[in-house]
Amino acid sequence: MKTKLFPPFLLAIITVFILSGFPLCAVAGEPTEQVRETVDEVINILNDKELKKPEREENRKLCIH
Repeated sequence: MKTKLFPPFLLAIITVFILSGFPLCAVAGEPTEQVRETVDEVINILNDKELKKPEREENRKLCIH
């Protein structure tokens, strides 16, 4: 008995995607950019050496929204 590795329809679909140049990966859009900007802002705040000084405690609290 002969075993098939791929059903013919699955092989056809894969071939069409490859030959058509259809992008198989998702493109990052606006929501991703908004999250990236927020994360970058948080990282900048955490890395700010001035905010780590004891006299800047009130400023650290103001950074949290």
